[in-house]
Amino acid sequence: SSSSSSSSLSSVLGQISFNAATARIAPTCTSTDCNREAPVTSQTFQLTNYDLDFDIAISARDLSARASIYIPSGSILVSDAPGNGNATFTVERVSDEVLRSAVTYIHRSRKGDFDSATFTAAQTVLSPAFKCSASQDPFNFEISFRSLIDNYELINPGNPNKTDICLATLTPSSQSWVCISELVAERNLNPITNTTETRSKGRGTGWFKSCKDVNGEQLVFAFAHIPKQASVSNGSQNLWYLYQIIIVLCIVGGLVIILTICWCTARAGRYRQKMKEVQAQNEKVDDQIADMKMYGGGLGNAGKNEEINMIANPMVVKFKGLQDQLQEYKEKTGYYQNEAKRQNTVISRLEDQRGALNTAIKQLKTQLEEQRHRVTEQKKLREQQAAAAQMINDQVISAERSPHSGDRVSVVSGVDPIDDPDDEDEDDDDLGREAI
Repeated sequence: SSSSSSSSLSSVLGQISFNAATARIAPTCTSTDCNREAPVTSQTFQLTNYDLDFDIAISARDLSARASIYIPSGSILVSDAPGNGNATFTVERVSDEVLRSAVTYIHRSRKGDFDSATFTAAQTVLSPAFKCSASQDPFNFEISFRSLIDNYELINPGNPNKTDICLATLTPSSQSWVCISELVAERNLNPITNTTETRSKGRGTGWFKSCKDVNGEQLVFAFAHIPKQASVSNGSQNLWYLYQIIIVLCIVGGLVIILTICWCTARAGRYRQKMKEVQAQNEKVDDQIADMKMYGGGLGNAGKNEEINMIANPMVVKFKGLQDQLQEYKEKTGYYQNEAKRQNTVISRLEDQRGALNTAIKQLKTQLEEQRHRVTEQKKLREQQAAAAQMINDQVISAERSPHSGDRVSVVSGVDPIDDPDDEDEDDDDLGREAI
């Protein structure tokens, strides 16, 4: 029994990185059978309508399963995209170079518990690390990752919840490990490491809903040792500090009130003097008004000494002042300019109308002169036609009376032998057209 206890003690000591100067413990798996060293097999799984539970990391030493994934039914549905009719989930192995380049930053409230401000990959990673991808991302339901955890009995000694262990992701942008549950209260209420049940002792279970970050880059998953933030102190309960604060506030408030009263008093005294001056002016004006009511008479003022002084009618003065103000306002607002523009516009429009009327009158005069000239010409033509007809009648009559003429020509008196088409235009019609 002594040999078995010594061998277990030596194995535990082999998993502790001890600093003799500071006596701070940073648990690190240094044995040849660390869970984080179990290789992850890259593989793709075809999902069905049933729950799927498969191992992703098998130990090469004893061929035992060190990590597995459980996918509930309906978490990943069949894609509607052409050529992708199957629901698949792929697990990929993470290279050692990626894991060694990552660091873990310790919160400032826990830096006193460890020898440095950061953890290396050996101090952080406690299980096999993997990457994943799926035909649907994010998933409909969370997928479970289960694994054996290194050094679980050395982390948070004396705390059965082991809340310094969490399912973490390696963020590609910062190359640092971050817990999926970042809130301290959530990590306290949902521990992922089993420390009580014998069959599952030292096994952690975590849940995730996507294989990618917000930028679409693949995440690396593993159980990690990330110390949570320490509890915040409630502060001192000494009431004397509270009394001191109250006293200081009262003194400051009293000084502010006194300064405010002094300032208001000074302002009131200043305005009181102005008020007295205004009151004196008002009394003087009131006296003048009373004198005008008592001694005023039309355009003259008798005054107290019975001397008549000619004064202007106050209504006339007020009316003239209002006229001056109105004129000044119109000048400022451009009333006269606008009125001049409006009148000029009206004058231009009237001039245009007058020009149009003059043109119409000239046209009418021209037409009238043409009408008169035509009537005169028609009268002259009729006179010439009548003279010609008279001459012809005379010749005919003389021929009948001649004894040598044997032919007789019958002439009907009162009938114009020349048919003038212009005879239809009578003088009355001409006079009517002239009047029009």
